[in-house]
Amino acid sequence: MQTELAVAPALAAMERILQELAELEMGARQLERLYGDYAEASDLTFIKILEERYRLLVGEIHDIRTIVSDVRANCEKMTTEASGYGG
Repeated sequence: MQTELAVAPALAAMERILQELAELEMGARQLERLYGDYAEASDLTFIKILEERYRLLVGEIHDIRTIVSDVRANCEKMTTEASGYGG
């Protein structure tokens, strides 16, 4: 019980972080598509560079979400295991 109480705020915080990262990823994907459309319609190098930067940003945000999700899952697993031992 004590372990669950100690970990609950961290799990809630990680959930909020994952929600924020999901919103950031969605916004970055929208900008990537927008600049992709502009890149197809024009021959401006800087627009193509922006499209690529947003593509990279989407990948980075996705990687961070995966890490946070894994940490959250491990915390939940440890909490479950600890509660089995009377933690």
